[in-house]
Amino acid sequence: MAVPPDPMLTHTLTHPPAPMPPRRPPRRSAAAGVLVAVVVLHLGLAGFWRHVPPAPPGQPVRVAMQVLRVDAVPAGRPDMTADARADIPTFTPVPAATPHVPTMRLTPAPVPVILPAVPSPTPAAVPAAEPTGGAATAGDEDTEAEALTGTPGATAPPLYATRLPPSVQLSFTLQRGGQRGEAWLQWRQDGDRYALQFDARLARGLPLIEQRSAGQIDANGLAPERFTDRRRGRSAQAANFQRDTGRITFSGPRTDHPAWPGAQDRLGWIVQLAAIFSAAQQPLQEVSIFVVGARGGAGLWTFRLQGRETLQTALGPVEALYLRRDPERAEDQRVEAWLDPARGFWPVRLRSTPMRGGEPLDLLLAAEPQRP
Repeated sequence: MAVPPDPMLTHTLTHPPAPMPPRRPPRRSAAAGVLVAVVVLHLGLAGFWRHVPPAPPGQPVRVAMQVLRVDAVPAGRPDMTADARADIPTFTPVPAATPHVPTMRLTPAPVPVILPAVPSPTPAAVPAAEPTGGAATAGDEDTEAEALTGTPGATAPPLYATRLPPSVQLSFTLQRGGQRGEAWLQWRQDGDRYALQFDARLARGLPLIEQRSAGQIDANGLAPERFTDRRRGRSAQAANFQRDTGRITFSGPRTDHPAWPGAQDRLGWIVQLAAIFSAAQQPLQEVSIFVVGARGGAGLWTFRLQGRETLQTALGPVEALYLRRDPERAEDQRVEAWLDPARGFWPVRLRSTPMRGGEPLDLLLAAEPQRP
């Protein structure tokens, strides 16, 4: 017995179903977004910030960013037809604009220049007066106030006839309080020029005083040009007789005095006094000499004859003319000289006594004068 046909099967066979369209692969929009973010991050780390100049404090940084567009083209399946591939959307790259980074000119701030402070000029200090108590030949300076008043040398000193002694060397014993020593005075002259030197040493050869005087010889006796004075423990000082300008200047203080004819230094006055008495027909009762030290002190030294005295010396008793110079100020010193007429009026004794206290310095002739 025959089975009747199934109507559903008959319909399926007579009407086959339409073919299914091929399934399109999913678009990878999410993966493309992630890829863009990664590329942008790498570009920033690789050097983007190296091209951004620092902004001045308080100003914002303006940066031109470049937009990068990435085309994601899926490869598709190998079995895709040409029509299926044609349906995949494509992306055309957008050319990136050249970033414009503004040019920033950084003007460095001026650096202040600090100059060292220049001290104001100060007037030269006037050296303090040395302690007195030196010998008249090498005695300590009289008070510096005498040099600063400007009155010394205001009046020209008197002039005397002179007869200078020949070259000679004198030796003395030295005593200053309880100290003893030796001293030498050396005088040299050739008729036109002279050189005078005085050295005093204490026991054991300790130097006490070194003085030097040099200059010309003229109608008024000694005409000093330079006088130097060095004391124990101190530097040498000098007095310069500027004959061309008629002034006496000093290596230390800024003061000067007139270079009067017949003016002497603190060493040359000994020879000048002997030359004045040698030229006189009879002993003078008074002799005034303008005397200048090496440290600015100056003044008129007036020696007055006190009479004759007999001294006991290493040469035996000597009858000498006793002259004394009394100071005008209490800070000055008294100077005494005993001149021997039998020995060319060279001093057989010299003594200086400080008026403000201190031990006197005493020199006594120890041997006959010697020709150098």
